[in-house]
Amino acid sequence: MKKMFYPIALICAIIFAAVSVSASASTGDSVTLPILMYHSFTDDADAVSYTTVYSEDLRTQLAALTEDGYTPVLYRDIINYVRRGGTLPERPILITFDDGYRNNLDIAAPILEEYGACASISVIGCSCGKSNYKNTDTEIIPHFTLSDASEYVARGVLELKSHSFDMHQSEKLDGALCRHGAVRRADEHISAYVHTLWEDWYRMSVLLGTVPGTVNDVYTYPYGSCDMLSEAVLKSIGYAATVTTESGVNVITRGDPESLYMLRRVTVPGGMSADRLMRTLRELSGEK
Repeated sequence: MKKMFYPIALICAIIFAAVSVSASASTGDSVTLPILMYHSFTDDADAVSYTTVYSEDLRTQLAALTEDGYTPVLYRDIINYVRRGGTLPERPILITFDDGYRNNLDIAAPILEEYGACASISVIGCSCGKSNYKNTDTEIIPHFTLSDASEYVARGVLELKSHSFDMHQSEKLDGALCRHGAVRRADEHISAYVHTLWEDWYRMSVLLGTVPGTVNDVYTYPYGSCDMLSEAVLKSIGYAATVTTESGVNVITRGDPESLYMLRRVTVPGGMSADRLMRTLRELSGEK
């Protein structure tokens, strides 16, 4: 992608357009939407960690969600509800996996299909298909290729979204001057920052476009790192939703696109029982 620098006037126009939102189209029809956040999965009970969930725990959690009347949906369903007046089930819930690990396909996807459930995976573009951190010999948890996931996407079990192409960086591996998520670096000119986000969107769009029916319209913030400027630029790029790591549930409203930004999630750590998950959802939703 050709290097570009944006005039300050254009940048100001982008930000103004992104933050000037009309709610006049809102119908007032709203639903409560919990979003669950998972990362990695294992069949080995001794390998459970904060970010790695035991496969049998995932089964019991899905069973408990079903029993409590929840119906898993995808980002495309909630975007359709908000922006195009579509419908949602009475108790929708969105299940998300971050990063794009191979075990999401080998372990979690078959379990989802077993329960008639679905999930959205936010992949790190530069890590797709890799077992080593980019440009190093450092081993990482293997990540799947998009072609590996395509059969599950075609069956509606999974959808693929962006966790950035290359903004999920590590100071240990990328150096002290690396980018830690999508926020502007202190030493970065605002024009260069806008260009960087546009370039990341472009590279991710090309990658996701290799999977039929996949659109780069949802951005899951790496490390949950975000601010007002990142939101304004991502909206100007055209993302229909942005997703954080902030704890909580969401209320989305038909006709109100703003209700799809800065979405909160419920972390599901390894070792969380199904009962504890259901209690957490009730507490965050204000249910007794």
